[in-house]
Order: sequence, then structure tokens, then C-alpha cells
Amino acid sequence: MRALAAFLFALSLTQGAIAQEALPNWYQVIGGKWDVPLEVAMDAASAIKASAIDNAPRNRRPMRDISAYTVQYQGVVVDGARLVRLSGACSLWGRTPESLRDGWLVIADGGDCYYDATYDPASKRITSIRAHGHA
Repeated sequence: MRALAAFLFALSLTQGAIAQEALPNWYQVIGGKWDVPLEVAMDAASAIKASAIDNAPRNRRPMRDISAYTVQYQGVVVDGARLVRLSGACSLWGRTPESLRDGWLVIADGGDCYYDATYDPASKRITSIRAHGHA
């Protein structure tokens, strides 16, 4: 039994390392309703870049180049649909990778340095994106 538990733990660490290598600035926050597969996270990463540009008029200003942002993500369920919650940040305020997996970085303002978005894996589209405001 211990050997099986050790194997499963090692496997989860390996999968996390593979995901971190493929998406170096992306961190899955623990506690989601479902685990987001690497392929879905990679699709979300592609979709968010285009969506930030497309939604600039709604945000009343162009967003920064978000390709270098650090992104936290988590699988959520809304009205029975599996979605991915995204939160991007240009500055981490000293947060470690472990703390980015353990809980959300909460920023109330910060302008286009921070955004919140939702990705729908079924349609492969960003369904909402919002840059933070200024205090």
C-alpha cells in the first residue's frame, strides 16, 4: 500500500514538472472542482493572448503583452459546465511557485498589470476577460 501511495505521489510530481516545463509561468491552484489537463491549459494560454487584444476596446485601453504574465488557473464548474478560471499578473509581489499553487494571488486594482478571465474548453474560447481597474 505504501509503495502504491509513493508511486502515485511521484507520478503527480512528474506530471506537475511536465506541465511547468510546457507552461513555465502557469500554476494550477489546488482545490479546483476538476484537474485541468496540460492540453487544456495550453489551449487556454493560446486563447488568452488573442482575447486580450480583441477585448482591449471593452477594457478602455490596450492590455499589455500578456505572454510574459504569470497565470494561476483552476478547474471550476458553472451551471454544469467545466470551465477554467484564469488570473494573470505581471508582478507577483514576492510570491513563490508553491504559494501560487496553494492559493490565489488577490489584487484589488493594479490596472492592466492584472486580469481575470474564464476559458471554456468545450468551445476553446475565452468567455470573459477583465483587466483590473485603478484605485
